[in-house]
Amino acid sequence: MVVLGLLAFASSASALVWQHSYSNGSWTSPPHPGPTSPPLTYCPGEPLPRGSGPVPSPDTPDAFLSFPAFSEAATSAPEVSGYTKSFTDLKAANQAQNYLGYTLLDKYDVQSCATACQSKDGCWSFNIYFERSPLVSPNEHCKNPASSTLIKCVFWSAAINAWNAKNDGQYRDDFHVVIAGSNGYNHNYNEKRGWPQIGGYNPTWYGNASINAPHTCQDEDTYLGYKLYNDQQRYDPRRCAVACSSQNHYNQGNPPNDGSEVKICHFVVSYVERKNGVSQGQYCAMYTKAWPAKYAVNTGQWRGPDLITISNSIGFANTTEGSDACLPDY
Repeated sequence: MVVLGLLAFASSASALVWQHSYSNGSWTSPPHPGPTSPPLTYCPGEPLPRGSGPVPSPDTPDAFLSFPAFSEAATSAPEVSGYTKSFTDLKAANQAQNYLGYTLLDKYDVQSCATACQSKDGCWSFNIYFERSPLVSPNEHCKNPASSTLIKCVFWSAAINAWNAKNDGQYRDDFHVVIAGSNGYNHNYNEKRGWPQIGGYNPTWYGNASINAPHTCQDEDTYLGYKLYNDQQRYDPRRCAVACSSQNHYNQGNPPNDGSEVKICHFVVSYVERKNGVSQGQYCAMYTKAWPAKYAVNTGQWRGPDLITISNSIGFANTTEGSDACLPDY
């Protein structure tokens, strides 16, 4: 058993001291003082959620960041079935597109966070961490109130990584919000969990690669171009099916002037493109013919000093007969 520290609240008339301990992955402690218990000094302001994590003593940002039990909770967290750990014990949280919201936990419980992610539509990954938060909203009469420790479980609709862990806190007036014990997890979607169902399309999971399509056996270029969504919305492969249909509607309404055949989208690949680990948005690469998974070999490239990578790649082939590409004989 590891003693985490003291959480103290005092007034001029009395003092309450609460001791927390950490054992077998969770805390045991007496209940927190009630919401009306005064902080170290009276500090008026709008009450904010009181977290269930321990508050280091002294109640300072530096003490929070160096509190060893936060690191212990993160590094000793058990493996979670169906997920791969992306980063461990950072002092920053994921900051990217594809945010789906968060929930507060009673304890640092990775399995509970994973279960919450699985029950949330579109959740592909999660980030769990401790956050130093004010007990009341900082204001001109209370610029640096006493703190509370929130245990956050944050949901994302695309893969997360240490490169995206850029949120190391902020100032709210004089109160410094900081983060510790930050772990990130991505779902193993090769297990076929969570694939969106789109009527008329068959999905294939590619993961960290997109399609690099050659010309067909008839020397036909099947690539139609791409649609980019970088509007901060969640990653949703179904948007690419909409893009494919919209492209067909446009092409049919604007046939080629030379009388050649109208090109129809029968296959679309949805993926997240990242530059140096930071999401650049959701891409929808469209094709007139469907290509098998052996052509999913585009894992990214260097563009000057920048590393371009692919994640969350999934292809959708139209079930229409004859939509498969005639493969080249080489």
